[in-house]
Amino acid sequence: MGKQIIILAAGMTILITITIMSLNSNSSIASSATVKFYSEQQARVIANSGVEIYLEKLRRNKSLTGIFLNNPLMNGSYRAGHSIEAYIHRKI
Repeated sequence: MGKQIIILAAGMTILITITIMSLNSNSSIASSATVKFYSEQQARVIANSGVEIYLEKLRRNKSLTGIFLNNPLMNGSYRAGHSIEAYIHRKI
């Protein structure tokens, strides 16, 4: 009877350990996917805002020419001119 309890307790410990390790790895994968999605959305918002800012400048000054580089916006920056690009500066 005592050996059965020890074997049962060891088996349960192993099952619980495997379950916890699996949950931790799934949590890590979910966190990295969330961070990636957030970064993509932030870049999209920066790009859209950069377009709106540049179009507003163009509306006010019809003869506006040139490329405006490294305009800071929402923890990132955008470049505006004939093309609009957005990227995020990460501080590690």
